[in-house]
Amino acid sequence: MKFGIITCGSRGDIQPFLALAVALKERGHYVKIISSENFRNFIESYGIDFIGYSTNAMESTHSEEMIKSLQKKNQLAVIKQLQELGLLAIKEFTKIPIEIYDEFDFLISHVFLSAFVLSISELLNKKFGTLLINLPSTPTNEFPYQPLGFIDHPLYNKLSYKVIKLIWLVYKNKINKHRLEIGLQKVDMWKKFKNSDMLTIYPMSRALITQPKDWPSNTHVTGFLNLPSRYPIADYYDPLPDGFEDWLTTGDKPIFIGFGSIPIPDTELIYNLIELLIRSSNRVVFMMGWSAVKEFDPHPNLFIIKSIDHNYLLPKCKFAICHGGIGTVAAILRAGIPMIILSILADQTYNGKMIEDKKAGIHIPLNKLTLKKLLVAIEQCQTQEFIENAKRLSKIVNSENGVEEVIKLIEDYSVS
Repeated sequence: MKFGIITCGSRGDIQPFLALAVALKERGHYVKIISSENFRNFIESYGIDFIGYSTNAMESTHSEEMIKSLQKKNQLAVIKQLQELGLLAIKEFTKIPIEIYDEFDFLISHVFLSAFVLSISELLNKKFGTLLINLPSTPTNEFPYQPLGFIDHPLYNKLSYKVIKLIWLVYKNKINKHRLEIGLQKVDMWKKFKNSDMLTIYPMSRALITQPKDWPSNTHVTGFLNLPSRYPIADYYDPLPDGFEDWLTTGDKPIFIGFGSIPIPDTELIYNLIELLIRSSNRVVFMMGWSAVKEFDPHPNLFIIKSIDHNYLLPKCKFAICHGGIGTVAAILRAGIPMIILSILADQTYNGKMIEDKKAGIHIPLNKLTLKKLLVAIEQCQTQEFIENAKRLSKIVNSENGVEEVIKLIEDYSVS
C-alpha cells in the first residue's frame, strides 16, 4: 500500500510519525511524509520520501514575543501566539496541491491537521486515520477531558469533552474555506468527526492510559511509537564529548536536566537551580537543547551537553528534571527513573498530572517554581515509593510494541 503521513509541530510531534513510517516501509509499504520543511534532512536521512511546506514551529516558539509572554506569565497571550502558529501551519499546509494526495491509498494525519486531511480523504475517497500523541479527546464516561479534570464523575466526564467543539470553532472558517477550495461543501466538522468511522489511535502507553470500555471500536490506545534502536537519530544528536563516558562512571548517578526545544521563560531560575544542585554534592548532566542559560563556571559535578540520545543517557541517571513533553516523558518512563516535570506550555501540564497521579514523579508548573519547592520534590522523588513506581511503569512501557500494534490496526482497517 501507499501511505501519506501528514504531521506538524516540534520534533517531539514528528518523531512518532517517522517511527511509524520507518516500520511501514520495512513491511514493504511505500511511505511519504508531508511536514514542515525544517525536518527534511531529519526525515530523509531515514530513507523516507518527503514533501515540505514552509513553517518552523521550533523557531517561532522561541520568538521574542513568546518568551516575553511566558516571562510575564500571560497565559492568554501564550495561547494566542500558539493559535497564530497553528494558523500559519494551516495556511502553508493548504497550499499543497490536492493532486499530491492522489498517489496514496491511505492518509494518516497529526490531529492538528486532521480536519483538512479528512476533507482531502473524503474528496479522493481514501482511507483515513489520525494519531493523537497526547490528551485523549474521544468522549468517555470513565474520565474527563484533562484540561477540565478537576471533577471525575460519569455524568460530568462525557459532558466535559464538549469544550473541544469550541476549539474546532476557532478554525471553522479555515476548514470550510479549504473545503470549498477543493470542491466540497461546508460542514460542521465536529459532527463529521463524531460520525466518521476513521481510525483513531492514541500511541501512548497503557501505563498512563487505560482504554475506556465505551470508546468506539475504531479508537485504540497502543504503546508509544519509538524509532528502532539500531537507527541513530540523525541530524539531532552530537557525538559524545571527550571524557563524558568516564565522567558518568566515576561517581554517583547524576541528575538529568533538559528542556528540549521548549523556551525557558526564567533562565536565571534554572541557572540558580543547577548551581544549587552541583554545590550540594549532586552531579548534574544539563542537556542544553535550545536553552539560553548563561554560561556556567567549570565544576566537577556538572557536565553540559548540547544534545544526547535519551535512551543512552537516562538509564544512567537517578532521576530527571524536564519540561514534560510526551516524547521526553516516554523516554524517562522507559528508563525506569522518577521525574520532576516543570511544565511550561501546551500539554505539559496534563502530562505532569498523569505522572504525579501515578506517583512516579512530581509536577510543578515552572511559573510557580521556587528552589524550596524543588528541593522538596527532589527529596520525594528519591523515596523508595517513587523509585519502585517508576520501575513498575517502566516494565509496562518496555513490554509494549506500539509500532507493531499501530501497523496491525492500520492494515486491518485498510481491508475492512
